[in-house]
Amino acid sequence: KVSAHSVCLPEGIKQAVEAGVDSIEHTPLGLMDDETFTLMTKNDVYWVPTAFCFLNWANLIDNPELFDQEEIKKSIPEPYHSIGKKALHKQKEAIQSGADPNWVKFYAEMSNYKQSYFPVNFKNAIKNGVKIVAGVDAGMGGAGYVPHGFLYKELELFVNYGMDEFEAIRTATINAAELLGVVDELGSIEPGKYADLVILRSNPIKDISNIRQIDQVIKDGKIVYSKM
Repeated sequence: KVSAHSVCLPEGIKQAVEAGVDSIEHTPLGLMDDETFTLMTKNDVYWVPTAFCFLNWANLIDNPELFDQEEIKKSIPEPYHSIGKKALHKQKEAIQSGADPNWVKFYAEMSNYKQSYFPVNFKNAIKNGVKIVAGVDAGMGGAGYVPHGFLYKELELFVNYGMDEFEAIRTATINAAELLGVVDELGSIEPGKYADLVILRSNPIKDISNIRQIDQVIKDGKIVYSKM
């Protein structure tokens, strides 16, 4: 499997698709053309937009105090929370002073990313039948500042930008398993597959935010977490 990391030019994504990659990670700072989406569908190239990590990073640059929220601190153990906080402060300083032109340009594009790049690319990907996989670029620092366990925020974004709830859930289950080549073991509830299940209190098909209401987690057929 070959995955192409692309956060800049749409032309780079087209080149990667033409070269035969299996997936594209991130959303470019620009609009992909119809030919790119047609090639992705034809060549069975998956797309992992990681929209939340971009939007969350921009939000943290504007509001760094949010990184001290209890939800974040619980998800990022020390010393990694302190390291991430220091890195965030340095990035903010570099943007304000203009010391790092790459971060300056990246930050300057975030308004366009939110208003145009992601929503338009996402809509066109759905229209052209591109298979989408949910990912958040999880980690304690870097461009994402997304702790592990925040995947539900990506699914909520997908629904907010036009995907139905059922398809959003598929991006984090069967689509991901297909991309990774483990669809015979994971991604759906079927005989012979691993019994890894998340039991929710309310139906996420009616409201994707119900995915936050976890009652039980079952791993290899054993209950490893329960509120019941």
